[in-house]
Amino acid sequence: MLVNGAGPFLGSDRDNARARIAAALAQSAAATVRVEPGPVTADGTLVVRYDVRGVREKSSLNIALVERGIVIKVARGENRGKTLRHENVVRAMASVEIDGDSSGSIEIGIPRSARRENASLIAFIQSRSDMKIHAATLADLPTSATTRSVGVRE
Repeated sequence: MLVNGAGPFLGSDRDNARARIAAALAQSAAATVRVEPGPVTADGTLVVRYDVRGVREKSSLNIALVERGIVIKVARGENRGKTLRHENVVRAMASVEIDGDSSGSIEIGIPRSARRENASLIAFIQSRSDMKIHAATLADLPTSATTRSVGVRE
């Protein structure tokens, strides 16, 4: 397991994982990132506007479209007969290289099967030299009363 780009260590070591996560959360973010989900184009692409401040080195802005509340009833294999629940499953991802303060937009293809009402964007700035995370944020996708899924990509 890695925490904030540092490690690695055995992820099943719960006490160590909690201690490293707590230490990372106690530190102030080195930069700031804002994302705003915009319109979905006719071909199922989500336009995301971003604003990044305080970046001091070459980095990547990574934006993951995640979905919560996925329930799967397993029919075969070692988990046959079980119902598995999944949270924050990455359904799509996009990245853009940044070097200093930056703003702009990036497009993310939304899978047809994604349920928009259960989707969010997780954005994080990651150093290209040491892979450390300098800032992160979360933004829910706007929902529509008439749209349960969007897009045409698979």
